[in-house]
Amino acid sequence: MLVVSPHPDDECLAAAGLMQRAIRAGVDVRVCLLTDGDNAPWVQRAHEKRLRVGARERERFGRLRHAEARLALGALGVPPESITSFHWPDQGLTDALLGEDQTAVDRLHVLLEELRPALVVGPSCIDLHPDHSALSVLLDLACARIAPQMRPSRLEYLIHRLKTTPALDQDSLWLDGAESDGKYRSVSCYRSQLSVHRRRFLAFQSRVEDFAPVPAPLPGRAGHAVSTASWNDGELRLQIKLPWRLGAHGAAELLLLGSAEGNQRWCARVALRRAGGWLSLQEYASGKEWGLVRSERRAEELELRVPAKMLPPMSSLHVKVERARGFFD
Repeated sequence: MLVVSPHPDDECLAAAGLMQRAIRAGVDVRVCLLTDGDNAPWVQRAHEKRLRVGARERERFGRLRHAEARLALGALGVPPESITSFHWPDQGLTDALLGEDQTAVDRLHVLLEELRPALVVGPSCIDLHPDHSALSVLLDLACARIAPQMRPSRLEYLIHRLKTTPALDQDSLWLDGAESDGKYRSVSCYRSQLSVHRRRFLAFQSRVEDFAPVPAPLPGRAGHAVSTASWNDGELRLQIKLPWRLGAHGAAELLLLGSAEGNQRWCARVALRRAGGWLSLQEYASGKEWGLVRSERRAEELELRVPAKMLPPMSSLHVKVERARGFFD
């Protein structure tokens, strides 16, 4: 079993009980930490009681969080040699996914080919944190490169969500007393995070861990801004409920990632307006305009229509609506 974590602590918050039960059953549990969680300036200020946080301080904080992860996983029975660290930029996984360089997908694919896990546990594609949702798509793309008969099963966990978004309860693991105590000891190793998030972190010690199987249908999933998606009369039609959250700022943006055979892909973006109208569809990296797409306001939702002839060939499509929201500490 491979547990993939965007930041040190997500793996234990989401799956400490699952890892304990798997280890007791004789399963080889591996963990991959994508970032060091170094871009958490407000947590770092509170933990270190300092005002200034520069590059050197962030690097040191990343080393601290990485060391905490090893202690936390050791408390669950995961040895250091079973932990892989990529040291990718915290809050930079969306750029790693949508940029022209495909190193991120390549490296995840190599890891999957090396370990050949039967089960991969990773973040949900509807998680509010951009690193979490981006990693979910990176895993989609990496797994798609594996021969169908060799692809691992997958489960997703949800850490950051609106209060109105239900937990992923399609596949729930109820922890026994020993597993719950082990999770508490593990999460308690993240002292840097507990200095700010103690109540929220310890709330994850509840006696249940929720997961959703992959693949799961996106249109209509609770908590996703794209309520429906369909092809109709030569158009891609998306029903979008523009997100509003405390702390979010700037215009909402639709991100599109199309994938085709032979690991070919394309990325585009559309700046959305609540009033609707004609909108510019642009290439993600260069900003080159592909053309104008029509949007119409319908009650509380925005309907976006993209002519199929405007889009490059694809065998799969990922979409996401996002607004800027400072730091996810």
